[in-house]
Amino acid sequence: FQVLAMFANSRVQWPQILKDIFTFLSLFNFDLGITAPECAIPEFSFELKWLFVELLPLAMCSVFLVFHSALYVHKWCILKRPRKKRNTHVDTLVATILIMMYYLYLFLTRTVLDVFNCGPTDPPDGNSYLQVEFVPCGEPRGLQLR
Repeated sequence: FQVLAMFANSRVQWPQILKDIFTFLSLFNFDLGITAPECAIPEFSFELKWLFVELLPLAMCSVFLVFHSALYVHKWCILKRPRKKRNTHVDTLVATILIMMYYLYLFLTRTVLDVFNCGPTDPPDGNSYLQVEFVPCGEPRGLQLR
């Protein structure tokens, strides 16, 4: 469904029936950009949002590691299970991490490449600017080179 969202956002003159299908299937699209923290907190920069999005898989894996440790200690100390029975939850946790990465892949990839998505203004002023934030592209201390 996320691939369909990328098709819908492209600059192609789609027939109306395809636009309707894209609109219906957008209900299943996973996009963390809808949270828009920069609207609620004006000091929240694009650079900070980009960093949070890129650290999201690491944070989620850390949450799963803490969850695994808590379950292991619970099975060991409280339930008194033998060593072989303490890790029965690992398969489910690994599967959950893989599914999470599957759904986050396109969002993460698009976010990584957003810093290289430059284009001119309308009307053109001779410079190109980031499409996600109105910052000139290619400056020596600019957002792209940090």
